[in-house]
Amino acid sequence: LVTVDRGELGCVMRADLADDMTEHIEHLVELAATAGADAVIAVIVDEHSTDCRLCDDRYRDLASALDRALAADDIELYAAHVVDRVAAGGCWRCADGCGAQGRVDDPGASPLAAAAVLDGRRLYASRDELLQV
Repeated sequence: LVTVDRGELGCVMRADLADDMTEHIEHLVELAATAGADAVIAVIVDEHSTDCRLCDDRYRDLASALDRALAADDIELYAAHVVDRVAAGGCWRCADGCGAQGRVDDPGASPLAAAAVLDGRRLYASRDELLQV
């Protein structure tokens, strides 16, 4: 989840996908509320998402459960997307089945990445690199 507070991006939170995401959703919503988020953007990263159209119901259900939990704290689910990888050339689409889809641009060359570096933040090339820290 990426939080949005008064139109500006806030903190980024992650949780591993599990069969029962209820606990993860409640915890992430609690963190978003504590951070003062007005809205969140959800990104579900699943390397098998392009090969598993049967998973679409799972992604849609997850986005719906997240939306309900956020609404209880007056936080908007601004968008929910599924992506096979967070890297140039990755495939993304709406988690709610809206039909929007596309290719991921190079995340390291985005204006957001440049702003983060100028702000003194470190960018991690992979999940493994982040976990090592």
